[in-house]
Amino acid sequence: MIILRLGLLFALLAMFGLTIEAYAETKVQKVKITRQPVSRTAELGGSVAFTIAHTGDGTAYIQWRFQGQPIAGATTNTYQISSVKLSDTGRYDAVITTAAGSITTKPAVLTVNLAPPALYADNVIYFSLRVSSAKESLNSDGAYVIGLGNTAKDPESPTDQYTFSYKRTARDKAVLVMDGAYIDEDGVFMKIKETYQIVFTGVDGFGTLKANTNGIAILNLPAGFKPSRLTVKFSGTLVLTTSIR
Repeated sequence: MIILRLGLLFALLAMFGLTIEAYAETKVQKVKITRQPVSRTAELGGSVAFTIAHTGDGTAYIQWRFQGQPIAGATTNTYQISSVKLSDTGRYDAVITTAAGSITTKPAVLTVNLAPPALYADNVIYFSLRVSSAKESLNSDGAYVIGLGNTAKDPESPTDQYTFSYKRTARDKAVLVMDGAYIDEDGVFMKIKETYQIVFTGVDGFGTLKANTNGIAILNLPAGFKPSRLTVKFSGTLVLTTSIR
């Protein structure tokens, strides 16, 4: 009966010159992410990039996000930050949208090294410390200007000689050791070694890093002085003015 009815339908359509077109349903292939963004660690002021790859039918629209919020203009497979700031620390992902729907990549985390990897010529360290020994305490303010070959000088006493070693120990921590030789106001030749444990806490304008510090200073006195060696403790703040690299 069904076959007869179909035959009658086609016969009637043919009488009026009409045809039935058959449509094949085309299934749109959903987006598949073939490359997820990878977490990165970047230097302050350096560059970093996140990249994704995907397959699927039709045009794909990409929107990168930071902390779940869209990033203006970030609509290609690669999102790059040319000069990393501390505020760039956080989670990045991308939403890929096609006619078949949307899919979100896994998040990638950007970690920013606040402590610089090294000190460079013309960097300046300003310090404000509270120095204490068994007998007394006093405030000490000053600066070191970094020179070539791991040397440094006190801008108020250019004849004093200092060498230093610097090592970043974590993303926001470093150890600075200053070895100095100078002549005090009484004409006595002194040697001093200062060890700073530094914790960088933030950025105050471009190229200026703030830090807290504590440590010890060992002063070696010339022959005839008693005691011949003094050790004092200190704590306070540092400001490092540097061209971020």
